[in-house]
Amino acid sequence: MRILPWSKMRYATEAPLLKMTSSLGSPRVMASSGIGLTRPSKAQRRFVAIVVLIYLLAIVEGVLRKWLLPSYSQYLFFIRDPFVLLAYFVAWQGHLIPRRGVWFRALVALAVFGALIAMVQALATGFATQQLILLAYGWRNYFLYGPLAILIGTQFGREDLQRVFRWSLLLAIPIAVLMVMQFRADPRAPINVGISEDKNLQFRGLGLDSEHTRPMGPFTSTTGETEFSASSFAILLALIVLPPRRRSVPPVLLLFGGCAILTTVAVGGSRGALVHCGISLAFSMLLGLAPWARPSRWRATFLPALVVASAALSYPIIFPEGFQAFVHRWEVADQFESERVSGGIFGRALLGFVDFAGLLDAVPLLGRGLGSSGNAGIADANASQAFGSELVVAENDWGRQIVELGPILGVGYITLRVALTLWLARTVWRGRRRADNPIAMLLFSFVAPEILIGQITGHGSVHVFGWLFLGFTLAACRASPAPVSKGRAERLRAGVQRASAAPISITVPPP
Repeated sequence: MRILPWSKMRYATEAPLLKMTSSLGSPRVMASSGIGLTRPSKAQRRFVAIVVLIYLLAIVEGVLRKWLLPSYSQYLFFIRDPFVLLAYFVAWQGHLIPRRGVWFRALVALAVFGALIAMVQALATGFATQQLILLAYGWRNYFLYGPLAILIGTQFGREDLQRVFRWSLLLAIPIAVLMVMQFRADPRAPINVGISEDKNLQFRGLGLDSEHTRPMGPFTSTTGETEFSASSFAILLALIVLPPRRRSVPPVLLLFGGCAILTTVAVGGSRGALVHCGISLAFSMLLGLAPWARPSRWRATFLPALVVASAALSYPIIFPEGFQAFVHRWEVADQFESERVSGGIFGRALLGFVDFAGLLDAVPLLGRGLGSSGNAGIADANASQAFGSELVVAENDWGRQIVELGPILGVGYITLRVALTLWLARTVWRGRRRADNPIAMLLFSFVAPEILIGQITGHGSVHVFGWLFLGFTLAACRASPAPVSKGRAERLRAGVQRASAAPISITVPPP
């Protein structure tokens, strides 16, 4: 007598179930769509919770550094990093590492290679303590968060993204109130610079005019506020374009959170945030003109345009001082930049694509050291002595790669950023038809400039927002926002129950 092996018996029972669920996508997509066939594992839930915590710490980190624990400000800068390592440990222990993730393996291998480069750079100057600190800081800026973005793209589902969106809208309300208070307060008031008596631990923002400072909100720099406002505006447009039945955000929160986001852009005085918002609006309009977006064409074109037009018309009425201060800063900055490069802010942005070439013959073959041209290296008065040569400061991130890694490795890292941006664009483009999904396209409008040429290796806020939103964009490409109707969900559950309850037939041939 011969009995079928257990593997064949198992396939016989699971084949109908696998055939039925193969058309639905991954278990995370099915769970996020509300079908109820599977639930995220315990490791997945922990990983998502840690990533959301990292995102929240990126927003409230300045509160700790400026007002709660100013004496530990320099140490609190790294408060997110232990949780990043914990996320990697949870992913490894819970078998969440993608088996065929080419980019994940590439970024991990690059991190190992970067550690070897840092050791070689340390050998060149005799392992000076100050240099070792800057090298560790630089390695963190270049390599620590990259693999996390890929893991976010594989583990986050639709509901996880909606949770991030809800937190962004919710936190935008107190941030907007705080920024209005900061704008109206004295630039040297504790609400702006913090409560530390040590001037080295105070955070002084850039000025809009002689009487007003650029509000930083809960962040320690105006760049952090710019990242939050621009990313939240992209989220706001994505939620506006989505049909109401597909949102997991209450209408009241969408209304007040949206007004708060527009307020942060209005009083922030950041030209970069305004340019980011313009790019996101352009992507929304292009999305509305796309042939595959026919069901939501009017939402993608009319609603965002209506919101932006209403905000632009009400800006000088609701915030007249903020509008005048912003216009003054724009004119002064444009005049200053016009003396250096034509095109103003746009010419300055385009200059970053070419001016790195002037540094190729100005640095050693292995560069001047990781972290030497970042914010920490520039702020350190003894940084040039630690690296044994005159410190070269790069204004943009591509130039920073050349200075810190040298001409060969620097060009290699720039090429990596270009390839990563093109791969992300291809992924978003291939998923454009998935359930009429506008989320990935609008998140891409924010994160693409940051990954391509933003200061992800030089500024902590750009670094964390850039890599996290790269992961959110990948997750949006994979997780369909289209809900499953109640009737269809019941039919799917009934079909699964019938498939799982089907009797097992075992054929026993005669001897």
